[in-house]
Amino acid sequence: MGKIYEQYIPSEQLVSRFEAKYDGIYETVTTVREFAVPQGMEEIGEKAFFKCKNLRKITIPKGVHTIHKKAFEACSALEEIIIPKSVTKIEARAFYDCKKLKKIILPDNLLEIPRSLFENCCALEEIKLPEGITKIGDRAFFDCKNLVDIRIPESVKAIGAQSFKGCRKIRKLELPEGISEIPYGAFCSCVGINELTIPQSVKTLGEQAFCGCESLEHIEIPKGITEIPKYAFACCYSFTEVVIPEGITELGEGAFEHCRNIQAIRLPNSLESIAKDAFLNCASLYWLYIPANVREIGSRAFSARWKGVDTVDEFPTLQVRDNFYAFRYAKENKIPYQFLPEHNRTLNDFEK
Repeated sequence: MGKIYEQYIPSEQLVSRFEAKYDGIYETVTTVREFAVPQGMEEIGEKAFFKCKNLRKITIPKGVHTIHKKAFEACSALEEIIIPKSVTKIEARAFYDCKKLKKIILPDNLLEIPRSLFENCCALEEIKLPEGITKIGDRAFFDCKNLVDIRIPESVKAIGAQSFKGCRKIRKLELPEGISEIPYGAFCSCVGINELTIPQSVKTLGEQAFCGCESLEHIEIPKGITEIPKYAFACCYSFTEVVIPEGITELGEGAFEHCRNIQAIRLPNSLESIAKDAFLNCASLYWLYIPANVREIGSRAFSARWKGVDTVDEFPTLQVRDNFYAFRYAKENKIPYQFLPEHNRTLNDFEK
């Protein structure tokens, strides 16, 4: 059967050239505003409507099963598209940069939301993900800054890097059990999220996973995670308290940097390493207990108001217990410290 293919064709020839043997049949055509794909088509080819800048509405008939990559990329006026239930596959960037697309209904038989499918669809406000999809690809909803509500189905087992980065208006998000990783930048700059549940199935956090979630007040870190990586929770300004579970052995560079309202953090006894800038500019943090197993602390790890090499640092008071390394670190860096009451020791006691 037919396929809409790739080749520049003047607007007056559109209807007569459906059987062209090249992808991109309407690429860069600027005069078409509304279009109904004829019956009998089974595929929308790669770059078929690429940069059709005046295309506002398109209807795809029953029988089409595949929308190939970049099919509607940069259709900057596209507001509405009707996708039939017969479509089982939509490829990467199919709706990339469709800046006026506000709402779309996806067919029930999709198994995957591919890479950059709705990236830069900055007018998209609402979307329902079909039950049965198993994966949300890298940057799938990147910079969908007006997306208000989205529910991730229980069937989803993987989400991609930066998949929701810059979705500024999402308020609440529930991630399903079965996801094992929150990858790099997945929810970075989601400034509106104030409620988020990380499932216990998650074993790995990526760098910048929740960086810039400015409205997030509280988060529970699953017990199976062993490392909080670089900038994972940096600039989470609304955090007031963080509980880090046992099993975490490493806090990465800038892990909680600029979390300016954190007043208390409970570090686990399993912790061994605190990287540089881990709590940089956590200006409200007044005390911090350093567990006995910590044997590595990076530069400016606790600088509460560090502004540059020529300014005087301010630090929280470090509480140490049976930890020569933390005690020595505090002394060498002129950081205030105290022993817990049952361990009222001095450096000389450690050196005996």
